[in-house]
Amino acid sequence: MEHQTNALTWIATSTWGATFRKSRLVYTAVVQPALAYGTPIWFSPEGKEATKPSLIRPLEVIQNRCLWTIAGAYKATPIPLLESETSTLPVRDYFSKLQAQYQLWKQNTPVAGLITSACERIQRQLQGSRGRTWRHPTTPGVQKLAWYRKLLQTNPQSQTTTPQSQIDKAIHNQWASNWARQRNKVPPDKRVAAHIWDAALKDPHLHENLYKAESSLATQLRTEKIGLNAFLA
Repeated sequence: MEHQTNALTWIATSTWGATFRKSRLVYTAVVQPALAYGTPIWFSPEGKEATKPSLIRPLEVIQNRCLWTIAGAYKATPIPLLESETSTLPVRDYFSKLQAQYQLWKQNTPVAGLITSACERIQRQLQGSRGRTWRHPTTPGVQKLAWYRKLLQTNPQSQTTTPQSQIDKAIHNQWASNWARQRNKVPPDKRVAAHIWDAALKDPHLHENLYKAESSLATQLRTEKIGLNAFLA
């Protein structure tokens, strides 16, 4: 991961270098794919086989370091604010999205039916000569498929939606719910501009045509984690 993160840190700092949008593009195109390599195989969103936080934490540290560079923010900036300001999914939510996309792809491939029939044939052979039905343990693959189906149920499909849009909306709602839970822990009189989660209030062109230093200052003002605080006090 060192080479991927260096691709970002070498071209941008908090005061000079690539703009906010270009820095974020480098992260999503170079760093994030390396961060999520093989995710559908080893990552389990929930259940007995759910991936432990201790395995996710080192990857979160890498993403946080990159987001500090993209936003030009101080390390004291709360991570949920950093993620929302850069429109970047938390690592676990992003991995969940990739897992859901993999389950969707697997269902649509002809090989899926072949694998299912082969597994059923093997289970029948293992029942024994007397025809007793053995209780087979739930495999991680079955757990992931059950999670995927439950995820789609949280956002029912309509005539105008596709399974991919269902996944996108369900993961976004999951992120928004967790983000709001974190925000509610902050007293109302302590909340800052970055605590506002409203597409109508958030300017999508906030960082457009801004130099890196200007973009960093905008983020620091919105999060109120800025070096001027001590001076202004």
